[in-house]
Amino acid sequence: MGTNLLNNKWMRAAVPALLIHACIGSVYCWSLLKGDIATEVGCSVKEIEFAFSLAIFFLGMSAAFGGRFVEKNVTAASVVSCLCFSTGLLLTVLSIHSKSVLGIMLSYGCLMGIGLGIGYLSPVKTLMLWFKEHKGLATGIAISGFGLSKVLFSPYIEWCSEKYDVSTTLVSMSVISIFSMLTAAYLIQKPADWVEPMVK
Repeated sequence: MGTNLLNNKWMRAAVPALLIHACIGSVYCWSLLKGDIATEVGCSVKEIEFAFSLAIFFLGMSAAFGGRFVEKNVTAASVVSCLCFSTGLLLTVLSIHSKSVLGIMLSYGCLMGIGLGIGYLSPVKTLMLWFKEHKGLATGIAISGFGLSKVLFSPYIEWCSEKYDVSTTLVSMSVISIFSMLTAAYLIQKPADWVEPMVK
Protein backbone atom coordinates (compact mmCIF):
# COMPACT_ATOMS: atom_id res chain seq x y z
CA MET A 1 0.00 0.00 0.00
CA GLY A 2 2.73 2.47 1.03
CA THR A 3 4.79 1.52 -2.02
CA ASN A 4 1.82 2.12 -4.33
CA LEU A 5 1.29 5.55 -2.83
CA LEU A 6 4.87 6.45 -3.75
CA ASN A 7 4.98 4.97 -7.24
CA ASN A 8 3.05 7.56 -9.19
CA LYS A 9 3.83 10.64 -11.24
CA TRP A 10 3.10 13.02 -8.38
CA MET A 11 5.40 11.46 -5.79
CA ARG A 12 8.13 10.37 -8.21
CA ALA A 13 8.22 13.49 -10.37
CA ALA A 14 6.03 16.44 -9.34
CA VAL A 15 6.89 16.58 -5.61
CA PRO A 16 10.66 16.12 -6.18
CA ALA A 17 10.57 18.82 -8.87
CA LEU A 18 8.91 21.29 -6.49
CA LEU A 19 11.32 20.42 -3.66
CA ILE A 20 14.42 20.87 -5.81
CA HIS A 21 13.29 23.93 -7.73
CA ALA A 22 11.94 25.65 -4.64
CA CYS A 23 15.46 25.43 -3.20
CA ILE A 24 17.61 26.29 -6.19
CA GLY A 25 15.21 29.08 -7.15
CA SER A 26 16.37 30.96 -4.05
CA VAL A 27 19.33 32.12 -6.15
CA TYR A 28 16.96 34.75 -7.51
CA CYS A 29 16.76 36.24 -4.02
CA TRP A 30 20.31 37.55 -4.51
CA SER A 31 19.02 41.13 -4.45
CA LEU A 32 17.96 40.61 -0.83
CA LEU A 33 21.37 39.24 0.16
CA LYS A 34 23.97 41.23 -1.75
CA GLY A 35 23.74 44.41 0.32
CA ASP A 36 24.34 42.62 3.61
CA ILE A 37 27.07 40.46 2.07
CA ALA A 38 28.89 43.55 0.75
CA THR A 39 28.63 45.20 4.16
CA GLU A 40 30.05 42.15 5.94
CA VAL A 41 32.90 41.80 3.44
CA GLY A 42 33.62 45.51 3.49
CA CYS A 43 33.25 46.13 -0.24
CA SER A 44 30.77 47.76 -2.55
CA VAL A 45 27.77 45.88 -3.92
CA LYS A 46 29.18 46.43 -7.40
CA GLU A 47 32.27 44.37 -6.50
CA ILE A 48 30.24 41.25 -5.73
CA GLU A 49 27.38 41.80 -8.21
CA PHE A 50 29.04 39.52 -10.76
CA ALA A 51 28.53 36.47 -8.49
CA PHE A 52 24.90 36.23 -9.57
CA SER A 53 25.82 36.48 -13.25
CA LEU A 54 28.36 33.70 -12.76
CA ALA A 55 25.72 31.50 -11.10
CA ILE A 56 23.38 31.92 -14.07
CA PHE A 57 26.25 31.29 -16.52
CA PHE A 58 27.22 28.05 -14.79
CA LEU A 59 23.56 27.09 -14.59
CA GLY A 60 23.44 27.20 -18.37
CA MET A 61 26.78 25.48 -18.89
CA SER A 62 26.14 22.63 -16.45
CA ALA A 63 22.66 22.11 -17.92
CA ALA A 64 24.13 22.08 -21.43
CA PHE A 65 26.88 19.56 -20.66
CA GLY A 66 25.26 17.58 -17.83
CA GLY A 67 22.38 16.11 -19.79
CA ARG A 68 23.97 12.69 -20.31
CA PHE A 69 24.84 12.40 -16.61
CA VAL A 70 21.28 13.30 -15.59
CA GLU A 71 19.76 10.82 -18.05
CA LYS A 72 22.04 8.05 -16.78
CA ASN A 73 21.14 8.39 -13.09
CA VAL A 74 18.57 10.97 -12.03
CA THR A 75 18.97 10.14 -8.34
CA ALA A 76 22.75 10.64 -8.39
CA ALA A 77 22.26 13.86 -10.36
CA SER A 78 19.85 15.16 -7.71
CA VAL A 79 22.35 14.36 -4.96
CA VAL A 80 25.17 16.10 -6.85
CA SER A 81 22.92 19.12 -7.31
CA CYS A 82 22.21 19.17 -3.57
CA LEU A 83 25.91 18.91 -2.68
CA CYS A 84 27.00 21.65 -5.08
CA PHE A 85 24.18 24.03 -4.19
CA SER A 86 24.25 23.64 -0.40
CA THR A 87 28.07 23.54 -0.23
CA GLY A 88 28.15 26.69 -2.36
CA LEU A 89 26.00 28.45 0.23
CA LEU A 90 28.21 27.29 3.11
CA LEU A 91 31.42 28.29 1.31
CA THR A 92 29.86 31.68 0.64
CA VAL A 93 29.57 32.08 4.42
CA LEU A 94 33.26 31.18 4.83
CA SER A 95 34.14 33.66 2.09
CA ILE A 96 32.18 36.37 3.88
CA HIS A 97 34.06 35.74 7.12
CA SER A 98 37.40 35.73 5.29
CA LYS A 99 36.30 38.83 3.37
CA SER A 100 37.12 37.18 0.06
CA VAL A 101 35.34 38.55 -3.00
CA LEU A 102 36.97 35.83 -5.12
CA GLY A 103 35.63 33.20 -2.72
CA ILE A 104 32.10 34.54 -3.17
CA MET A 105 32.51 34.37 -6.94
CA LEU A 106 33.69 30.76 -6.79
CA SER A 107 31.17 29.55 -4.20
CA TYR A 108 27.96 31.50 -4.89
CA GLY A 109 28.81 31.90 -8.56
CA CYS A 110 30.55 28.78 -9.89
CA LEU A 111 29.75 25.96 -7.45
CA MET A 112 26.15 26.98 -6.78
CA GLY A 113 25.70 27.56 -10.50
CA ILE A 114 26.65 23.95 -11.24
CA GLY A 115 24.14 22.81 -8.61
CA LEU A 116 21.52 25.00 -10.24
CA GLY A 117 22.03 23.54 -13.71
CA ILE A 118 22.04 19.89 -12.63
CA GLY A 119 19.17 20.57 -10.23
CA TYR A 120 17.14 22.17 -12.98
CA LEU A 121 17.61 19.28 -15.40
CA SER A 122 17.01 16.24 -13.20
CA PRO A 123 13.36 16.92 -12.28
CA VAL A 124 12.47 18.43 -15.66
CA LYS A 125 13.62 15.37 -17.59
CA THR A 126 11.81 13.11 -15.13
CA LEU A 127 8.63 15.18 -15.35
CA MET A 128 8.66 14.86 -19.13
CA LEU A 129 8.75 11.05 -18.86
CA TRP A 130 5.90 10.82 -16.35
CA PHE A 131 3.78 13.51 -18.03
CA LYS A 132 4.62 12.62 -21.63
CA GLU A 133 1.07 13.31 -22.76
CA HIS A 134 0.81 16.53 -20.72
CA LYS A 135 4.17 18.19 -21.28
CA GLY A 136 2.68 21.63 -20.78
CA LEU A 137 1.62 20.61 -17.27
CA ALA A 138 5.09 19.19 -16.63
CA THR A 139 6.71 22.46 -17.66
CA GLY A 140 4.26 24.41 -15.51
CA ILE A 141 5.11 22.31 -12.44
CA ALA A 142 8.82 22.92 -12.98
CA ILE A 143 8.42 26.67 -13.43
CA SER A 144 6.06 26.96 -10.47
CA GLY A 145 8.84 25.62 -8.24
CA PHE A 146 10.93 28.70 -8.99
CA GLY A 147 7.96 30.94 -8.27
CA LEU A 148 7.30 29.09 -5.03
CA SER A 149 10.93 29.66 -4.04
CA LYS A 150 10.57 33.41 -4.34
CA VAL A 151 7.32 33.37 -2.35
CA LEU A 152 8.81 31.30 0.47
CA PHE A 153 12.41 32.50 0.66
CA SER A 154 11.94 36.26 0.19
CA PRO A 155 10.06 36.86 3.47
CA TYR A 156 12.24 34.30 5.23
CA ILE A 157 15.47 36.02 4.14
CA GLU A 158 14.13 39.43 5.18
CA TRP A 159 13.06 38.11 8.59
CA CYS A 160 16.24 36.12 9.24
CA SER A 161 18.56 38.91 8.12
CA GLU A 162 16.84 41.40 10.41
CA LYS A 163 16.79 39.06 13.40
CA TYR A 164 20.25 37.54 12.94
CA ASP A 165 22.74 38.24 10.12
CA VAL A 166 23.38 37.27 6.52
CA SER A 167 25.71 34.39 7.47
CA THR A 168 23.04 32.78 9.64
CA THR A 169 20.56 33.30 6.83
CA LEU A 170 22.78 31.52 4.31
CA VAL A 171 23.58 28.64 6.68
CA SER A 172 19.88 28.09 7.42
CA MET A 173 19.10 28.20 3.68
CA SER A 174 21.74 25.53 3.15
CA VAL A 175 20.26 23.30 5.86
CA ILE A 176 16.76 23.70 4.39
CA SER A 177 18.12 22.88 0.93
CA ILE A 178 19.99 19.78 2.12
CA PHE A 179 16.88 18.34 3.77
CA SER A 180 14.53 19.20 0.89
CA MET A 181 16.81 18.20 -1.96
CA LEU A 182 17.90 14.90 -0.42
CA THR A 183 14.23 14.08 0.17
CA ALA A 184 13.65 14.83 -3.51
CA ALA A 185 16.62 12.62 -4.48
CA TYR A 186 15.08 9.76 -2.48
CA LEU A 187 11.69 10.19 -4.14
CA ILE A 188 12.63 10.99 -7.75
CA GLN A 189 12.46 8.07 -10.13
CA LYS A 190 11.75 7.41 -13.78
CA PRO A 191 8.64 5.41 -14.75
CA ALA A 192 9.09 1.66 -14.28
CA ASP A 193 8.21 1.00 -17.94
CA TRP A 194 10.78 3.50 -19.26
CA VAL A 195 13.48 1.89 -21.37
CA GLU A 196 16.71 3.84 -21.77
CA PRO A 197 17.57 4.39 -25.45
CA MET A 198 20.72 2.64 -26.62
CA VAL A 199 23.65 5.00 -27.15
CA LYS A 200 25.44 4.25 -30.42
